[in-house]
Amino acid sequence: MIMGVGIDLLDIQRMENILRRNSQLFLQKLLSHEEYMYAESIVSKHKFVQWIAGRYAAKEAVLKACGTGFDGRVMLYQIQISTHPSLQPSVILPSTVSEWFGHSVKCALSISYTRKTAMGIAYLEQETSR
Repeated sequence: MIMGVGIDLLDIQRMENILRRNSQLFLQKLLSHEEYMYAESIVSKHKFVQWIAGRYAAKEAVLKACGTGFDGRVMLYQIQISTHPSLQPSVILPSTVSEWFGHSVKCALSISYTRKTAMGIAYLEQETSR
């Protein structure tokens, strides 16, 4: 059963401007420790900005799917996005999300890019017991 859907579209140039002004503070608020470590390994400036923009759009889409937005119940760095070798992103949500819904939820996520934009689409569904 689908519990929520979220989508976010972000201009990559806007993200570059944000990173130029205060990148360290912004990255600390956005990325989990594992994501931060990965981001440090990206050599190309364009790929770095694109990757950060994609993570931001994806995490905002997750917050929208949760129905919380930026109300402070979930911080962006608490949402961890990993990329499998198949390039499919996976999401680890904080346990509080399942507590709000009263049962386990899982999140499906897609991140896409053009030269100018990054987009994240997320949906939450009730996890079925097997």
